[in-house]
Amino acid sequence: MDPFRKKIKASLEEMTRPGEFILLAVSGGPDSIALLRIMNELRESLKIRIAVAHFNHKARGADSDADEAFVVRTAQSLGVELVTDSADIKALLQNSATSFQETARRYRYEFLESSRDRLGATRIATGHNADDQAETLLINLLRGSGLRGLGGLTPLQETLIRPLAACSRADIMGYLNANDIEYMTDASNTDPSYVRNRVRSELLPTLETFNPNIKEVLARTASILRQDERALSALAETTLKKLSQGGEEEGRIVLDLKTFRKEESFLQSRLVWTLLRKLYGGGSRFSESHVDAALRLILKGENGQTVQLPKNKSLVIENANAVFYFESTQNKTANAEGVSMVWSVPGDLDWPAGECSFTSRLLPQPMPRIDPMCEACFDFDKVGSVLIVRCFQNGDVCNPLGMNGHKKLKDIFIDSKIPRNLRRTIPIVTTESGDIIWVYGLRISQGYCVDANTSTLLHLAGSKNYFKR
Repeated sequence: MDPFRKKIKASLEEMTRPGEFILLAVSGGPDSIALLRIMNELRESLKIRIAVAHFNHKARGADSDADEAFVVRTAQSLGVELVTDSADIKALLQNSATSFQETARRYRYEFLESSRDRLGATRIATGHNADDQAETLLINLLRGSGLRGLGGLTPLQETLIRPLAACSRADIMGYLNANDIEYMTDASNTDPSYVRNRVRSELLPTLETFNPNIKEVLARTASILRQDERALSALAETTLKKLSQGGEEEGRIVLDLKTFRKEESFLQSRLVWTLLRKLYGGGSRFSESHVDAALRLILKGENGQTVQLPKNKSLVIENANAVFYFESTQNKTANAEGVSMVWSVPGDLDWPAGECSFTSRLLPQPMPRIDPMCEACFDFDKVGSVLIVRCFQNGDVCNPLGMNGHKKLKDIFIDSKIPRNLRRTIPIVTTESGDIIWVYGLRISQGYCVDANTSTLLHLAGSKNYFKR
């Protein structure tokens, strides 16, 4: 057996057990085809079963269909069970702020997980290699990722395995060429509009002029950082047990505020992240903005203040505790004082005062006709994809459209003859950094409004007119 096959066999012996059923994600490209061919060769000696899964993103028209047809032929020629599915990702991206690659990845992994469940497979195997590892570390570094992102691609992650993680792209191509194995080439892998392609074709070659072995160095660095991440995760789990006051059987997680606030700052955000992951059963249903909002409330919030979280969950300060509820206890018709909600746009949000709900969408110019009592448009590039919706706070100021300088919201309410008992229920929409962009139904901010240079409009709409005449 040649060194390349030995390396993959050694990885599979660490990642699998005899009798396991592995679902292979096969795109038709060189990496996944090499993985399929070698795992097919080794399945008897490893005593494992394999099946092939292919997801067609419909992104390249006839070329995408040709990839699917090739994978079907290959699986049939090897006598391997096959499942396929497809989705028009570009069509799904309309009015969405997410990238093509992010959306494609989400749909692909949802397909893989559902196929694994349906077939009864124990693990999913992908063709990620050592070059992918180096590229991922650099991409996450450029994005300002934390330790988890800098750790890159984990070779063994719950039900997901990456048997080629220790193999270079050159090793893989050498195996395919030496054995005259056919594979498909994806033209989008050279498209410079994708960050990964530019990292691969521009950044890594530049770094190789400083260190010819930079890919191996980055892969090794990622491995070290993953070990550090595991150690800190274990510390966070242990600390959470110390802070927890119980209550999970009642649909909540209770933390002791005084003890939490004494922890080191590096650990505090990790504790919140770990807790939200526990609350949601994974990290895909919340973002860093939700972690930040929850952490701000835990560190500085006062009794009764609340942060609404995705999927109808909430964090409430209750006396000496921070209480995370599996299901929100916020009364939707109650006064909204103290509520602060993270709004990822485009997307929907329910405001817990007066049964008001919000929608958002992205639009091109020109600006549509709107009802200023419950709609507003902003420059999306200025506003960003994360907003905060909260109630009025003493001292709030904004820069109203058509006015030089700032004005207190209290004065805006007085000038508009808004009753005192209504002021605390009116939604105040801010940027993630806290700038007020919309006093719902009353004023929008000069600094974030649509102008001649706006390329993408963010249209916000509420379901309720608070000021019916």
